Amino acid sequence: SATTAVQTGAQTGAQTGAQASPSVSTVGSSLVPATPTERRRVEVIPEVAYRVMSEYTSGIRRCGIDLHFLAEKLLEKKIINVRQKKKATDEHSGRTTDQRMDQLLDIIRGSIKKEGKVFEYILEILKDEDTILANKLYDDMINKYEQFK
Repeated sequence: SATTAVQTGAQTGAQTGAQASPSVSTVGSSLVPATPTERRRVEVIPEVAYRVMSEYTSGIRRCGIDLHFLAEKLLEKKIINVRQKKKATDEHSGRTTDQRMDQLLDIIRGSIKKEGKVFEYILEILKDEDTILANKLYDDMINKYEQFK
């Protein structure tokens, strides 16, 4: 199960991180296991992740995540490029914040459909947001992924 696998990966990542192994990234080690073998074991199924993301798009919009924070995190993970970030964060574009957020969410959904690991990045961003709503959404999305799998 993905939740078990994610949890197992989190434990493994935390243990490896505690040993300060140079092969472990400290960014997102709770979601991304330390070794390629472990990563293969928890590989996200793109079709399932896309279905979950599509169902929770409005939840992401309503969880209070800041558009600029989201765009910056998406850029860090190479889900969007600098041009897309500028377009999404341009407050003088004539588009509302909701329209610009929808644009980012469309890119996220499209990226998840092609590459399942993007779903893990989105979960990581929700954890980084670290609010009650974002944490609840994180849990709900993992549970829904398990249900759909």
